[in-house]
This record gives sequence, structure tokens and C-alpha cells, in this order.
Amino acid sequence: MITLDGTTYQPKAGESVLECLSRHGVSVPSFCQSGVCQTCLMRAVEGDIPARAQQGLKESFKKRGFFLTCVCAADRPLTIERSQAAERFSSRILDVQALSSRVSRVYLERPSGFQFEAGQFVQVIRREDGVRRPYSVASLPSADHIELHVAVFPGGELSPWLSSSVGAQVELEGPFGECVYVPVEPERPLVLAGTGTGLAPLIGVFRAALESGHQGPITLYHGARSASDLYFTDELRSLLSNSQHRIIELMLEGNESEVDSEPLLERRVGDLVDVVLEEQKAPPAARYYLCGAPDLVHRLKKKLYLKGASLDKIHADPFLSRAPQAGA
Repeated sequence: MITLDGTTYQPKAGESVLECLSRHGVSVPSFCQSGVCQTCLMRAVEGDIPARAQQGLKESFKKRGFFLTCVCAADRPLTIERSQAAERFSSRILDVQALSSRVSRVYLERPSGFQFEAGQFVQVIRREDGVRRPYSVASLPSADHIELHVAVFPGGELSPWLSSSVGAQVELEGPFGECVYVPVEPERPLVLAGTGTGLAPLIGVFRAALESGHQGPITLYHGARSASDLYFTDELRSLLSNSQHRIIELMLEGNESEVDSEPLLERRVGDLVDVVLEEQKAPPAARYYLCGAPDLVHRLKKKLYLKGASLDKIHADPFLSRAPQAGA
């Protein structure tokens, strides 16, 4: 039984808390429905929370009883309440720049008191209707703005609006996520691998490492389906201030005319998972940051672990999006 606001709801076998509440007409904000975006957070007042329902949450959230309703099995009595886990801030869209035919760089005003670590993500909320989506932050904590990379889906609920509404007011909730630069091991090699706009948090980690004077080599792999889906190449090139750092852009589909190689930056045809596993000969030596399509992230994380990489050295954030009809 699930009790919320004094009303008890009887779940069906195999339902999650989110599914049970939704079936009974209770509105709960949600997006990914796979335990990643943290949109559906609620707080347990009474009852035992399954460990899976708190996986990936900050320790402070766990101690306060917050859990992810979308992956919490509704197979035990729980008394829950709506409660805001993270702070909410007011912001506005400062500027928008096209990075490719379908990716926009959106600059938001950084609210006073908003603190984050490079690589974390925020929930961006449109004021007039409450539509929200998670976006990773590409900018550094020292910047006076917040940089997002927004994949624009025609017909999406939020992404087209974000990319065409300079000056509009938005709300920010967060930050969330543990895929952040760790400054205590400046000589450890860093391997950053991501697809699509999963590049954004990797840019944040790369920038933070450089700002901190990271001494170990940094290798960034950015994968896309085709050359037209790759973006940010010039900005990536500007990060190569040290001859030991490398950037590899990978296309699943491409031809010889689209393949290019220059000092430290290379573009070629290949599968990101295969290339990373082939090139990383000593997985235990490096710290890994994996962002992008969930299947790719989980597959690469598993294979790196089987090759000897320690799980505490693998930071993985599946980068979620919805099909346009579902509202991007």
C-alpha cells in the first residue's frame, strides 16, 4: 500500500510507486522513468525504501528519505510525501547559439547562490506550465553563466522553446549527479567518452581538469551517427593545450572524405565502445567518465569493469532524451 496526502493506493503486482500513483490519477513529475533524471523524487515518511530506489542519489538525499518513485517497487507499505529535494532558483535565457543543425548552446543567467560541480545536471523548468527537462552543465563553476547543450526535437515540448526564447524566465532545480571531476588524483589518466549531447558534461569535466592543473593525460571520445551529428569541434580543439591530451571524434557512418587527422584531434569511422576498449590497454590505471545513450553507457561500463577497471573509478551518467512525440 502506498499512502500519499492521507489517501492509500493499492498497487498491482509488479508496479512501481510511480506507476501505481499514475494509474490512480495522481500527477507526479517524471521524465526518464529509469532512475536517472531524478525528476520523480519523493520522500518516504514511513516504511523501508529499496536500495535500488536510492541508487545514484546524494548521501544527503538518502538520509532525508528521498527516493526515485519510477524504480521503487510498490511491494511494501510506504507513507510518502511530496517534498523538494533540491533548491529551486530563478533564471533567464541570456543567449542561444546554433552548434549544429539540431544542437543549440543555451546560456542561462547564473542565479545568486547556485553552486554546482562541473559535469552535474539541472532540471530546467518552464514557468508558465511547469514542463521540465534535465540538462547537463558544460560550463565551469567559476563562470558567471550556465551553459547547456540542447538537442532540439521538432515538436518537442521544451527543447524548441528553449532554443528560441532569449530573455524568457525559467526555473532551475538542482544540481544533481555525481559525474564530476575528482581533483585529488592529478596524475591519473582521464578517459571521457560520450555520444550526442552527452558531450556537455564531459566538456565540463575536461574544463575543470584543465583549470585544476591536471597533470595526467586526458582522452575524450565523442561519438555520433554521422559527421553532421558531430559538433563543437573548434571548441574541443581549443582544449588541447597539452600535447598529452587527445580528442577522437567517431562516426558510426562515414566515408574517407569525412575522415580527418591532425595533431591531437582525430576524426574517424568507428563504434565508440569498440574504439575505447581497443585503445585503453590498462583500464585500472584510468578514471572514466561515460555519458550518452543508456545502452552504450551500460555496455561500456560493464566491459571496462570486466577488463579490470574499478567501479569507483567509473562515473556513468546515461544521457536521456525522448522521442519528439513524447515531448523533448
